[in-house]
Amino acid sequence: MKNNMEGKVIVITGASSGLGEAAAKHLSEQGVIVVLGARRVDRIQALADEINKNGGKALAKATDVTQVEQVKDLVDAAVKKYGHIDAIINKAGLEEQVSSFTSYQKEKDILLLYTKMMKMEAFRKETCK
Repeated sequence: MKNNMEGKVIVITGASSGLGEAAAKHLSEQGVIVVLGARRVDRIQALADEINKNGGKALAKATDVTQVEQVKDLVDAAVKKYGHIDAIINKAGLEEQVSSFTSYQKEKDILLLYTKMMKMEAFRKETCK
């Protein structure tokens, strides 16, 4: 069976722990190039180093998804190094201590905006070469 994931470029936010970290490890084992974004740069750099040491390809970039410029920098870094982005996995969360409904709404709004912006940036990079 052919691996149709090999060589794909996937950006993963929230890659410093939990599902984001697990996704990065699993995907890299399938030959996926992973671009790791998270606030805890020491953890994503260690993960990228581990993946690269084991024969995969990974890039770590400090990213706070609530900061638009940092999201743009993540997209730019991925496109600059690998030429394009095939997919985005948004696993970044917010740790704000507010009411659960308010926190949920804010996180949902930020991640929706973030996803739209990532798609627009990737499209722009592909069509404006």
